[in-house]
Amino acid sequence: MLSCLRWSVGVLSMVFFFSCVFPDSTDEIFEERIVLLTQLSGDTLHLVVGEEKTLEAQYFGLDGKIDEDQALAWNSSEEKIARVDGNTLIAVSEGVSEIISFKEGNPQGLKTEVFFAKVSPDPKEPKQIEISARNQSRNIDNAKGALVGDELIFSAQVLNYKGTPLSDIALSWKSDNENVISVESSTGKGTALALGTAKIHAVYKEILSKSLSLRVSEDADTPNNVEIQGDKNQIEVDEEISLEAVVRNVDNEEISPTPSLTWSSSDEEVLSVDQEGNLRGIKAGTAEISCRLGEIKAEPRVFEVKDPNAPVEIVLSIDNSTNPKPGETRQLKAVVKNYKDEDITEGVSGLTWESDDTDGSVLTVDANGRVTAVAKGTATVTASVGGVSADFEIEVDPPATSDNGGGGGNGGGNGDGNGDGNGDGNGDTNGGEPTQTQSR
Repeated sequence: MLSCLRWSVGVLSMVFFFSCVFPDSTDEIFEERIVLLTQLSGDTLHLVVGEEKTLEAQYFGLDGKIDEDQALAWNSSEEKIARVDGNTLIAVSEGVSEIISFKEGNPQGLKTEVFFAKVSPDPKEPKQIEISARNQSRNIDNAKGALVGDELIFSAQVLNYKGTPLSDIALSWKSDNENVISVESSTGKGTALALGTAKIHAVYKEILSKSLSLRVSEDADTPNNVEIQGDKNQIEVDEEISLEAVVRNVDNEEISPTPSLTWSSSDEEVLSVDQEGNLRGIKAGTAEISCRLGEIKAEPRVFEVKDPNAPVEIVLSIDNSTNPKPGETRQLKAVVKNYKDEDITEGVSGLTWESDDTDGSVLTVDANGRVTAVAKGTATVTASVGGVSADFEIEVDPPATSDNGGGGGNGGGNGDGNGDGNGDGNGDTNGGEPTQTQSR
């Protein structure tokens, strides 16, 4: 009887033990997680300026079930691009912002994976205006001038940020000199009233405008406008090119021979021009070239002067891609390129090398880009010339280890690292030959 009682107590104890150590499988514990429900394209949510999007996510607790009572919050890294109001994302301006969701009150804790809100301009919003004028009285499209009394019609094409024409966009028209050319605000119809020049503006909601200058001449035979020919707007240092300009009358007819013009540069130290229209690049920069005939001035041409000998990029490479060990060397090579992606290394002087490991505890680098490894660690070597630089990160591995065990095979190694285990007995040990281990 006592034996049966002891057996029963033992069984109960085992049941209790296993119940504590191995809980019921139905009480499985899960990881907390927040699952994003908002539909993305890859990892990006695309919006246009002014668009609003409801953000959705669900929180799963330790029991693996949705906890609808857990409040979630949202954060945008760039509020000027996309801001969050509650669970509504509002596209503010063009750009990209990182968006995350987290448990309310704990922004540093559990989060969703980051996704991106990419905001583009509204394709229905005007971004550019192109203006033209028609001289009704003289039946001339793309008119550049008029005579007193001529009737004019100004028109505009409105484009979005992609350059696509938009229709039904209301514009208002203004003249900066109503005494020379008057224009109706709503229709763009104008009248040439007196000699002189006026700028006609097409305006969209006072936030976007474009202007066109017209000159009212005395008669049809006198010069009315000057135009610089060609579309070249770039020149190299020491390069020489010639520009030409044409003079036209009010009917857009070229006047020949071309009257003598006055040429000028906004910065003679960057780009020079003589009175024949010959240009010469002096140094890198930008300058505006203009020409005029008396009071008639051509639309200026902006030129960029490029220096083919100036570095714009450095490309670095190394002679051995394996990580060096203390005492080993590596050679870095720098290829210097110009704006045309040409190799100009040979013609460049003053290339310098330096390491962010200023005390040389990890590596050193000499004036020729030769790197010597000192001790385990990582350092960045920088090559610089002409205001341009490039970085190269180098990791130094630990020193190689040596197996100093003696050769003890049948050959009778002497155990001092120089054992002759390869001797007469053909021993199993190679007598302490060093082995090297590499890691990246």
